[in-house]
Amino acid sequence: MARDMYLLKSAFENHSQVKHYISFQTLAQVFEQQCIVKPNKDQKGEDKEIICDSPNIEIREKPEGDKIISTPHNTDAEYTRKRDQKIVGHKGFVTETCEPENSVQFITDANLETASHPDAVEISRIEERLEENDTKGSRKNNFTELALRFRLGLVDFKEQQAQ
Repeated sequence: MARDMYLLKSAFENHSQVKHYISFQTLAQVFEQQCIVKPNKDQKGEDKEIICDSPNIEIREKPEGDKIISTPHNTDAEYTRKRDQKIVGHKGFVTETCEPENSVQFITDANLETASHPDAVEISRIEERLEENDTKGSRKNNFTELALRFRLGLVDFKEQQAQ
């Protein structure tokens, strides 16, 4: 697949229209982050031009870049690991009331962040939003973290909850 990506990138990186397509830019960025192109050597050991038909393409041990694309289907999705759980996507932070005397509890805050967003940072932001919206309640609100994956749509989630 790396060779195919290289061929596509090489064929269209100077094309007047294609080089501006977001899908092409994503392909090029993923290739640059994940692969190394090494020119072939001739028998004397001198580098051939990169125009050669079959450069050596190696997969990097670790992708390079500030913002690594975890999936080309959602370039904002990030990878993180929390204990034994691996997450690619986003995390949802949901706060609800937890008053034992209420027969019904209410969601008082919800926020979606990248998977690598630290929980400790979000807790203080939740407190601020609850105070701003005057929804803090008399007892400490229950803080629940949900790891949301894009494979699970909202409709599927509701159907699972109904079962």
